[in-house]
Amino acid sequence: MREAVDEGRFSDAASLFDLQPATAPADAALLRAWVFIKKRDYADAIKLLNDIGNVTRAQDAERLMILGVAHSRSNRFSEADEYFERAAEDGTELIRTGELAYWRARRYLEERRTEDARALLGEVRNAPGDRARIWADWLESGIFTHQERYLDSALVLMHLLEFMDGLKEEHREDEVWALHTLATRARELDAPKIRRFVQARVNRQEWTEDFRVNQFQTYKAVAWCHALEGDYFNAFRYLKMAGAIAPSPPWRAMTLLDRAYLAKCVGEGLWSRSELAEAQEILESVSWRTTDDEERAALPLAAELYVDLDSGRASSYLAKFFELRDAINPQLHMRYDDRLSALAEYANGVVQMKLGNRKSASAAFRKAWDVYNAIGYDWRAGRCALRMFELTRNDSWLERARQKLQNYGGSWLRDGLRKMADPELPHVTPAQRRVLDLLVEGRTTEQIVKITGTRPFTIQNHIKRMLQSFGVPTRASLVAEAVKRGLRP
Repeated sequence: MREAVDEGRFSDAASLFDLQPATAPADAALLRAWVFIKKRDYADAIKLLNDIGNVTRAQDAERLMILGVAHSRSNRFSEADEYFERAAEDGTELIRTGELAYWRARRYLEERRTEDARALLGEVRNAPGDRARIWADWLESGIFTHQERYLDSALVLMHLLEFMDGLKEEHREDEVWALHTLATRARELDAPKIRRFVQARVNRQEWTEDFRVNQFQTYKAVAWCHALEGDYFNAFRYLKMAGAIAPSPPWRAMTLLDRAYLAKCVGEGLWSRSELAEAQEILESVSWRTTDDEERAALPLAAELYVDLDSGRASSYLAKFFELRDAINPQLHMRYDDRLSALAEYANGVVQMKLGNRKSASAAFRKAWDVYNAIGYDWRAGRCALRMFELTRNDSWLERARQKLQNYGGSWLRDGLRKMADPELPHVTPAQRRVLDLLVEGRTTEQIVKITGTRPFTIQNHIKRMLQSFGVPTRASLVAEAVKRGLRP
């Protein structure tokens, strides 16, 4: 069981115990309780722990500590505190290693008592051993997250992964969760160094079936990291990889929606609608009340994408999300802040804008802007600013968009900014922009095909459309006109 847990095969560990639960030793029962907690089966963990008998004092201290964890995860904080206090009476080793302090600090984070958690950080940091260093980094990252200091949280996780890479002993669970969380940070923050780190590391991470959701979400986040740099080939490649391992139909729908969004951004309308049609079949068949994970975020994204095709359907998706929002599992990492609400408010703004409700749209975009601007999610804040400029024609919003999107020059975001700022410029899709950049570098069609991984016919079609848009007859004149109009230095 220990070997299976260390390798991240929690289901295998559980199966070993469940074969002979009555005769299993106390250490095995404690491991089984931990697996229950990892699977969010807190009631089962509590029942098992209360039934364990014939334990040593050290084992009983660990049993009490795990009971404290299970109760804190169930938001029963008074009971959790009592179990932690009882664990401390005989938990000499748990105190020495920093493990008890770590779980007590995590309990404070569950209740959003950040300063109480930070007061225990030094105790964990000063404990001996590599395990304590890992706990301390996790705790500090969690504290930064609760303070909405997402860049600081990401930097701690990056250093934690670098530290674990240098260890002989494997820490599979910590590696997976750190990479998953770091990838979601890299997707949102203007932090190229962190994006590069995640992109380089993701392909050498080992996964198990118990980490299917983590693997799926990591691939999805890495796809967006590539998209934000204008690398649509790898963006679609990772979305395809994510779709192939989607752990449930709602998650599968999410990848289809992501692909539809990016296809629309790069000017592939037919492709986008094809992905949307497939996503719709799934969305309409899902029993959303039975979902308790972040897949519900598919609903506002679907609303945003459907608004130009069917505003009624878009409104219904959004209404369903707001109906279910308060039922989101309290253990989810977005549960403690306003990021999920900001995601929904942006989609709400798009829908209200389409319906002609300008006042409601403006209020929704402003709410989303306030959240994203405060926490440093620049590209999302930049999108909100562009929408506000589109509604108000207030140049201050355009300037805010410029500031937020200035480092995303290779992506669709800067193209949207340029189109909004100077509508007289010919429209160039992100895919066409990539081809134009390579033409300016003097690349041939064959070289562009190899670099982008796109078919020759598609490249030639992009060039043809750009020649028409700019009103020029040759590639040389296209390059000259693009430089003249400021599209390329």
